[in-house]
Amino acid sequence: MHKNTIWITERGDPAYDLSWLPYAIKKMPGIIITKSPGIIYNILKNFHIKNVIVHSTITGMGATQIEPNVCDTKTAIHYTSKLIAYLGDEKVVLRIDPIIPCNENINIIIKEILCKLITKPRIRISFMDQYCHVRERLNKIGVTLPWKGLHAPILLRKRYFAKLQKAYPAWNIETCAEPGFDSSNIGCISLFDCNVLQVPIEKQTKQQRNGCKCFGNKFEVLKSPQQCLHACLYCYWKIDNINV
Repeated sequence: MHKNTIWITERGDPAYDLSWLPYAIKKMPGIIITKSPGIIYNILKNFHIKNVIVHSTITGMGATQIEPNVCDTKTAIHYTSKLIAYLGDEKVVLRIDPIIPCNENINIIIKEILCKLITKPRIRISFMDQYCHVRERLNKIGVTLPWKGLHAPILLRKRYFAKLQKAYPAWNIETCAEPGFDSSNIGCISLFDCNVLQVPIEKQTKQQRNGCKCFGNKFEVLKSPQQCLHACLYCYWKIDNINV
């Protein structure tokens, strides 16, 4: 691994796949993306790990049919606050991913999250992609989304994003590789992240997914090509988790 590399956990959940832990124990800088902030908090504390940025993902759908094995919102908020207290607000990102833009309840949930956190972390959002296998999973539980393609209509997504910006003007809301949102799209490994982790930036030298604006420092450490134990119905992996 190159000295300027930043490892990341995008292809699963690091709460259940500990492939990242040896790198973190060696104090190599990394970015953890998780729906289980409690498990991650306890691991970081037990191993005295601080050279990481944690994206704590809270959608408000935890412990439901859509996110059957994700912790409830109250628990996620509690441990996100503990992560902020442990790492500092620059090293914690509140990730609301994915948002279903036709679900108005998410506004109430976001307000609840922001009111209860001890300080202001960064905010990053992404909207649900409706892959064919995702549509099939949702249909099995009686959920039908009002659009047929992969992405929700751009006007619907932009209208929803504008509502969030208006409701929370003091917050800098980022998007991640969101089609049609070039001005707000910020890579998960950005100039800010490199500065926080004290790593020089590396230019992209290989193909990344469409719209990805991460610097070339990125190195994915999770390799399992199937759903993690959370078994979220919107997961982009086609292979369902057979251990659930």
